[in-house]
Amino acid sequence: MVADAAQREFAREYRREIESWLSRRLRYFCIACLIFACLDLMMVIVGMTFPRGPEGLTRLDSIEGTFAVFVILAGASAVLAILSRREWRDGSRERVLKVASWLILFLGSITILSAVVLHALNTDRSINPLFALFAWHLTACLFLPWTPRESIRPFLPLMGGWIVVMVLVQPGEGVWPWLGRILFSPLIFLPGVLICWWRLRRHGERFASRMRGKLFSSMREELRRARAIHESLFPDEFNDRQIGFRYSFTPMRDMGGDFIHIHRPNPDRVDAILIDVTGHGLASALTVNRLYGEIERLRAEMPNATPAEMIGLLNRYIWLTLAKHGVFATAIALSVDLQRGVLTWASAGHPPAFLLGVNGSMKDLESTAFLLGAVGDGEFEAEDRQIELAPNDLVIAYTDGAFEVRGRNGGQLGLARLREWVGAEVKQCDPRRLANRIAQFADGLTEDDILIAVIEFRGKADSAAARAPGRAPTTERQSAT
Repeated sequence: MVADAAQREFAREYRREIESWLSRRLRYFCIACLIFACLDLMMVIVGMTFPRGPEGLTRLDSIEGTFAVFVILAGASAVLAILSRREWRDGSRERVLKVASWLILFLGSITILSAVVLHALNTDRSINPLFALFAWHLTACLFLPWTPRESIRPFLPLMGGWIVVMVLVQPGEGVWPWLGRILFSPLIFLPGVLICWWRLRRHGERFASRMRGKLFSSMREELRRARAIHESLFPDEFNDRQIGFRYSFTPMRDMGGDFIHIHRPNPDRVDAILIDVTGHGLASALTVNRLYGEIERLRAEMPNATPAEMIGLLNRYIWLTLAKHGVFATAIALSVDLQRGVLTWASAGHPPAFLLGVNGSMKDLESTAFLLGAVGDGEFEAEDRQIELAPNDLVIAYTDGAFEVRGRNGGQLGLARLREWVGAEVKQCDPRRLANRIAQFADGLTEDDILIAVIEFRGKADSAAARAPGRAPTTERQSAT
């Protein structure tokens, strides 16, 4: 459907271009005909004013000159009559072609008629009608941007009239040369036909190239605006005494299907949902926009919903609206209770988030449910899990693009190596520095969107108030699942 719309748009623009081009060139053709008529008229007047022979201007010369003046004025009048009419200038291509055909038919007819009359008068000014048709066709093809078939159409009656004249006139050079001239006479249109074919092909290629550049620029501008709107959906980073939040998002293209949503129903709680929609690019970004609206609605109606409840409601939404289009998602929902220092999570087929302790310990936050949209409500069960947080613990959540990138040798980064890199960031895990390291491994070429988010728990309300922000060493905590 999109391709058909693009083709219709291209065809419409090309038709307008050709119509404008043809109308403009027909005016140039008419002006050229007037110039040729003026030159011919001057030559006739000079010939009549200065006779060629010693006997002066004969009666035959007078008749010949008068007839030539009449023919020239008739052709010039037809050209002026067409130039004075405005309805064809902004008309359709068919109307402009009709005007051009009638003009050429009229000029060609009086040219053949004048050649026949001059031949009957046995004057040395007589011209070859076949050469006249060749000259008119070549001149018209040099000016008018029409197709080879359109260039031949107005000359067919003229060629038919010339053949009738040739049949009626007794051949003087013999039957076979006479017959050969008739059979091979259509070849006079070959140069003009080749000119029409080459010019339209070249113009079509240049027009297509210009349209592609125009469409590309327009698309880039639209994508730039869409990306600005899409990125406005992402939350702001924050950093206070109890908790900090940072993230890095690197889409494969201008926009992607990775997203994170932050919700703070009260000062003592922070909720986060990280989503990875299947696929990437514009289609996935549009899906993210829909999911963003659904998450906002759910948070407004159920501000204290647990991670498992949010995962279950998102699965219902995707199952009912997106799964039938082959769109699914993985997600991890996190909730940090700042008063109790407890992290609650539920994961739907998402890669395990890391809980990194200040002492270097690391725990995986495993998946607790199916992929979102894979099954309906009756089969989908999400489970909440909890773990106690110690001051300066880090929660690192990411999408699969962070470890599925490939290096120069074709090998994947892998989850084990990503875990090793994260473990080396005990003092402070910076998502942007980690994303840059992944990009260097992939040599700047990624095959999926990459989203890395870091939530730093700095301590409960009482301990956080007594300690400046930072990652000072703490004692090992007791964790429970």
